[in-house]
Amino acid sequence: MRPVFDEFVKLLEERLMNEVFTTEDSVRYTFFLALIESGYCKHTDIVLEMPHPAIPKAEVDLFIQAGDNRPATAFEFKYDRPIPSEKNAPRTQKAGAVFKDLFRLARVPEETATQRFFIYLTAQEMAVYFRNPVNNLVSFFELPEGQCYALTPNFVLGQAATFQNVVGNRSIACQLTGTLRKNLTSKHYLRIYQIHDANRE
Repeated sequence: MRPVFDEFVKLLEERLMNEVFTTEDSVRYTFFLALIESGYCKHTDIVLEMPHPAIPKAEVDLFIQAGDNRPATAFEFKYDRPIPSEKNAPRTQKAGAVFKDLFRLARVPEETATQRFFIYLTAQEMAVYFRNPVNNLVSFFELPEGQCYALTPNFVLGQAATFQNVVGNRSIACQLTGTLRKNLTSKHYLRIYQIHDANRE
């Protein structure tokens, strides 16, 4: 997947540096293009908004079907974009939403998707929040590439009440591996995590 992620960074930087209006869907479609441009798969191998195999009425943002030497892979995307008019953004609520989406992906069984990647893009506002030691999220946001981070039930219980309310009953024990940590020149921050089941050896 590394050539795909490198192409994604290049395309994303180009889009953001040109100040093209960008939403979460824009980020997902940019990744779609990176998959094709890198030659990783064909457009017919990609499913957008696939029904979630374990959560009724939920969807998986992007799914790549298994092929020759290519494992079935699920992706979830989250983009906290800058909103200049929002003077008092609900940062704790936004952080909870990040983990709610991450846990939704973690609930995709490994028999459905051998690989699962959570792709998080944020502007400076939430980067500052995640980097503040008071919020107990620095280790997640700054997880080095190749290193692992365990998410346990105690992780959610250690967060603010607003955070816990947003996550609700979606939390699940799992492990994250830092796959890409990139601070973009467009004052955006890209983080990609691979998700594994908690019982992974």
